Amino acid sequence: MYPVGSVARPDRGHERLSLLSLQVLRALAALGVLAWHVQMLAEQALGLTGLLPSMLLGCAGVDLFFVISGFIMVHSSSSLFGRRDVALTFFARRLARIAPLYWLVTGVLLISLLRSSIDFDSLGWSWTMVWASFLFIPYARPSGAFWPVLEVGWTLNFEMFFYLIFAVSLVLPRRWAVGAVTALFSAMVVMRVIGGPWPAWFEFLGRPILLEFCFGMAIALVFLAGFRLPRIAAIGLFAAACASIVASSLLGADALAWRAVVWGVPAAAVVLSVLSFQRPARIGFFARAFAFLGDASYSLYLVHLPIMLVVVRPLKRAIDPVSAPWLCVAILAVLPIVAAVATYLAFERPVTRWLHAGIRLQGPPTPQPASFELIPAVSRD
Repeated sequence: MYPVGSVARPDRGHERLSLLSLQVLRALAALGVLAWHVQMLAEQALGLTGLLPSMLLGCAGVDLFFVISGFIMVHSSSSLFGRRDVALTFFARRLARIAPLYWLVTGVLLISLLRSSIDFDSLGWSWTMVWASFLFIPYARPSGAFWPVLEVGWTLNFEMFFYLIFAVSLVLPRRWAVGAVTALFSAMVVMRVIGGPWPAWFEFLGRPILLEFCFGMAIALVFLAGFRLPRIAAIGLFAAACASIVASSLLGADALAWRAVVWGVPAAAVVLSVLSFQRPARIGFFARAFAFLGDASYSLYLVHLPIMLVVVRPLKRAIDPVSAPWLCVAILAVLPIVAAVATYLAFERPVTRWLHAGIRLQGPPTPQPASFELIPAVSRD
């Protein structure tokens, strides 16, 4: 146990466990996002209003993923800072991690639309918006919403912007890089709050949620320096952060307007506390199962809503939601998880590994997460 605020020699065993714990957090966050969308469809498509309590807190999983993403980028790039020859390769590897599955799912949705009788105008789509979706560029629909073709992909616009800026910052030493990225993101948020004739993409990317990447980067700096909270302090911080997120339910939909504070700060506290927990005697089956689900969380993020939308109509015809409401909800929740695991094993993992094998970073190996690379799942903003 380390004194509060002390720096101790990093324990590699503890570090591996801590990163495994982040995978478990990813799984829990992804399940929260799934629960929110299950509630939405249960009420809107199946007419099961009032069956489930409000799952709006599941949206906080997005904020947790952003914090984790900021942490992992700094942690896994330890040997890359201060180099001028890695920016393009780093960004190419991140693009290879995100783009293939996203493009595949987006393409399937686009083809399905083109083969149906639904026109673009009825959805607020345009070919410019379609191309912007594939290029991770924020583009406003006529309604003012920044949904891409795959609506839940709105966070990938933030994610790719973060990767781009982070790749450029690798030319600087680690602390300077984190400071520079944080200063830029903070300036963007302030400029957006002050207001001005900003372009639409700046209005979108300048949202305070952008600062959650900075929370994660700051945690990575102190973690790599060996900082750990005492176990009792970590437990207390974790409990207080979870209580704060639960208490935010009193705000209802207003929590979305203040999410960087209401959910982002507690999410950072959760990550910091989990990273400080001491290593238990053994890692059980459920922890490993949730860690695996954390690996598959990107697939879950991309496929869960399309799968539910495909399933909900035949489900309603096959089973009377009124007579078997919980069975309908269980099917809506379980099928996306099964589809996500299959997608991860059959496509995401092998394709990403194959692409990364052809895009190698020169130099000493960088520390890797306990499982595959981390990427945030999303919900509506």
